[in-house]
Amino acid sequence: MNPGFARICLLAVVLMSTTQCKKQPEYITYSADSPVFKYTGRVHMNDQRELELVSSAAAVQFRFSGDSVTVHLRNQAGGDDYNYVTIIVDSLVTGRFPVKGDDIRTLGIKAGHSPRMHHLSCVKATEAINGLLLFAGASATRIEAEEPSDRDQILFIGNSITCGMGGDTSEVPCGAGKWYDQHDAYYAYGPRLARMLGVDYVLNSVSGIGIYRRWNDDGPDMPLVYDHLYFDTTSSVEWDDHRVNPDIISIALGTNDLSPGDGIHARDPFNPEVFIRDYVDFAHRLYRRYPQARFILLSSPMESGANATELERCLAAVQSQLNNSYPDRHPVETFFFHSIDRPGGCSGHPSDHDHELMAQELEPAFRKLLGD
Repeated sequence: MNPGFARICLLAVVLMSTTQCKKQPEYITYSADSPVFKYTGRVHMNDQRELELVSSAAAVQFRFSGDSVTVHLRNQAGGDDYNYVTIIVDSLVTGRFPVKGDDIRTLGIKAGHSPRMHHLSCVKATEAINGLLLFAGASATRIEAEEPSDRDQILFIGNSITCGMGGDTSEVPCGAGKWYDQHDAYYAYGPRLARMLGVDYVLNSVSGIGIYRRWNDDGPDMPLVYDHLYFDTTSSVEWDDHRVNPDIISIALGTNDLSPGDGIHARDPFNPEVFIRDYVDFAHRLYRRYPQARFILLSSPMESGANATELERCLAAVQSQLNNSYPDRHPVETFFFHSIDRPGGCSGHPSDHDHELMAQELEPAFRKLLGD
């Protein structure tokens, strides 16, 4: 045998043995209260050191090294109800996953090889009335905090449209499964618009809610539940909003005030005077809390004809009263949707595609507000 060839063979064996014996990097588990995690939206750290993702699009964000990561989640909802989570890695959606039962579910996410740190966002796709999505931590070879950001922020206040209800029918068709199986807050118009503008966002939205009544009964309405962490009137826990400092506050309420109801509960005709009064009072509260924010009042893509005209008239009246009350502040803006003729989602709600059109329609108005 050629001595040189023998040396090459021996070297190959050594390299193969070294490769086979090399240990894979070990995962390190980081608890939910670790400072490496950035939280956005309406969230709360419970006594078990699990982070409660309460509202639609409440999220956890972090960076990790290696080609994979595991995220530990738990569902806390009544009966057999459950929640959905949308996972985004390096700006790409890896999927929308149901989180069921009371046990911790571990989601293993492949990210591919990269010399750079990967970025992951864990976003609640459902909403507060669906129960809590609990973040119990994550495991990877290394996890680091997000880079500090001074991006602008938009606060979106609204109803089921803002929640993204009925938008995603790709897996469960309308009329099948649970009423929230088509929820997808990540693809709702607010988060879409924020990504288009390169800003941060918070959703404070509840399906069925209005300014002075709900879609089928008299309450509780948004002004009544807004300061309660869980958007209810039974818990005494208030929402700690110290992470919220919006440059723009977008309010999209009125669809449910105008609703004719369910045909079961008694329903008075829509009262524009009460609507305008309660809307102005609610806006005054927000003005005091966020004195530097710009305000924009949105109409509803689910309304047409006389209802759309009535809502636009009421919003114009609210705009006028607020501008008269705060002459030294930036004027309040209104925006009336015209891009959606027939919403294509469930129960008359916008589809994911409709939300994309809504965000595109809103972009010039919001870009102008950020630039002024």
